[in-house]
Amino acid sequence: MIKIHLYNSKNPEQEIDFTISDRSAIGINRINYDKLNNTIQHWYLFTGSGSMALINPFSEMIPLSTFKTTYDYALETNIPAARQADETICESLSYLLGVELAEREKIKNRVQLLTLSKNQPEFYRFVKPAIRYVRSIGKQQALDQYLESPSNFMEAVKQHS
Repeated sequence: MIKIHLYNSKNPEQEIDFTISDRSAIGINRINYDKLNNTIQHWYLFTGSGSMALINPFSEMIPLSTFKTTYDYALETNIPAARQADETICESLSYLLGVELAEREKIKNRVQLLTLSKNQPEFYRFVKPAIRYVRSIGKQQALDQYLESPSNFMEAVKQHS
């Protein structure tokens, strides 16, 4: 495990402590959300350099655009359902953007670099069907659908599983 402490000396409110596993393939983001003003105050983003290196930057940045919708969805449903929905849209988009980048830049070994792990936690359960669904309707339309209704997005994805 790796313990991380970060702070911005020019803005002491931007301070964070957390622990991550020592796997080089992970990516992680931390968002400081101001519930009262309904705004993201600041955020931190970390990406690994391992097998998911093409996907991680997208995977950790997309949640900045879905955060408010996911937060509201958690209030309507529950945190696990909202997390699963957010991981589903973010990871499916990330995978497809990683594929697009690898193809456009003619990156060798892209199949190995973009292979999704078979041993994923439950909240990643619908990522593979979501990839199929997002391919069928388009990345922007999928994101728009999620932002309008995470519930409707997840129902559509489940029909592709």
